[in-house]
Amino acid sequence: METNTKILSYLKHLAKGRCTVNRLLRKYRSLSPAIKASLWFVVCSALQKAALILTTPIYARLLTQTQFGEYKVFQSWVEVTLILTTLDIFYSGYNVGLEKYREDRKMYTSAMHGLSIALTSFWCLIGMPFAEYMGPLMRISPTQFRLLLVYMYVFPIYQFWSSRKKYEYQYKMLVVVTGMTTLLSIAFGTVAAIISENKSDWLIFVRVAVEGVIAIPLLVTSVRGIKSLYNKFYWKNALKFNIPLMPHYLSAMILNHSDVLMIDIICGKAYAGMYSLVYSIAIVITVVQNAVSSAIVPWMYKKLRTQDFKGMRKITTGVIGAMALLNISLILLAPEAVAVMGPPEYAEAVYIVPPIAFGVFLTMIYTLFSHVEFFYHNNRFAATASFIAALSNIVLNYIFLGKFGYMAAGYTTFISYFLLMILHWRGLIRCTRKNDASWRDVFDAKNISLMIGGFAVCAFAIMETYRFNLLRYGLMLSILALIVVNRKRISLFVNQFTHTDERTDETSTVRPK
Repeated sequence: METNTKILSYLKHLAKGRCTVNRLLRKYRSLSPAIKASLWFVVCSALQKAALILTTPIYARLLTQTQFGEYKVFQSWVEVTLILTTLDIFYSGYNVGLEKYREDRKMYTSAMHGLSIALTSFWCLIGMPFAEYMGPLMRISPTQFRLLLVYMYVFPIYQFWSSRKKYEYQYKMLVVVTGMTTLLSIAFGTVAAIISENKSDWLIFVRVAVEGVIAIPLLVTSVRGIKSLYNKFYWKNALKFNIPLMPHYLSAMILNHSDVLMIDIICGKAYAGMYSLVYSIAIVITVVQNAVSSAIVPWMYKKLRTQDFKGMRKITTGVIGAMALLNISLILLAPEAVAVMGPPEYAEAVYIVPPIAFGVFLTMIYTLFSHVEFFYHNNRFAATASFIAALSNIVLNYIFLGKFGYMAAGYTTFISYFLLMILHWRGLIRCTRKNDASWRDVFDAKNISLMIGGFAVCAFAIMETYRFNLLRYGLMLSILALIVVNRKRISLFVNQFTHTDERTDETSTVRPK
């Protein structure tokens, strides 16, 4: 928690321009290795997100709508297939193991590589002979299906390697490898899109090839000196940890990717590409919201741990209000954003931005609710809530995509996120009651409800201004003026949760009753 606070302090000085370059360098050098590493891990994450945002306008112009849709459908299948084939053992389960078996990390890491390879090989043996059948069933070509299975070997290697580098604060090589992978993927992908005829297949091949070539030495260094990648004890514990989490992982992934896959099935790949392009715009807001969420977690946990609820309602309401304003700004800028991200034939997709932005805004609210749930160890409920929301999204898409076309997916998504928010609100009430706390000390239900209602009215009213640019630009200037006038208040507000007491013993915990 102290680490997050110091990183925020450093970035804030940088943003305000109050430090000279020399002072910034001195401040950076004075940071501990752990804080420096955390700062660079943020940079690595930003690089990966930037690659997606930067390649979208390039590929959208070089590929036809159908080819762009094919590429995006493949990306969605990657996320879903990783859970089914590898159980996502390279995420939370592996991180827990690094701490639990810290004296035997080398053997543990090698065993996890072995388990990932064994699981993927099992599915390859089943899937490869039936590629001609499975590809069309998943609405991708047999070649893409084969590349998908090969990629199941590649992706976990980097994840295991990077997770261990993060755990050991070895950030320099991680930054180099992440930057090199990003640049090579963009460069070779762009060349492939320009010179090839079957552009989507070649883009996918380039992605698998670039990451595969880089993954080989990472695997070699990770398992060097280990005689066997099989370890019964580590394999058994990893399976016991990850298999129960599959419904949660799969539900969350379906909620994020079922729109694209179902649009492809019901409406066609061209429309899947149009929807994906708009969703790529929303990623910018998602990155900001995730950063704000990560920043506020230490402050929230400290308040909950010490049972000091004073001012919490005001801060959480302010954060939600700020994210509402950010998403409203995206809706106002939607025509320009779509014009930058894609050619004119994508212009009609601008009308999906308001419901998608509404859904992104709701994710911030239920994420704040879930922070309190996780503090009180109400983790199991998250899996149930995710499953219900994912199922509702599939059912709604099935009903409305055929009737109203691909744009309906934006509305089914925000309805599903609204349901997920309600479920987390119920979970919040339940877990705070069990621990003799009051959720009303943390969240202001009345103001949050008013903001949700106000957001809905503003979002769909702004849609009517897309044909009247002068009116829309006037609204944007009004928001900018509001921010400038209240900049001091905003700065004071941010300071309330970014300046935590560094003398607090972060390892001590006041357990909930």
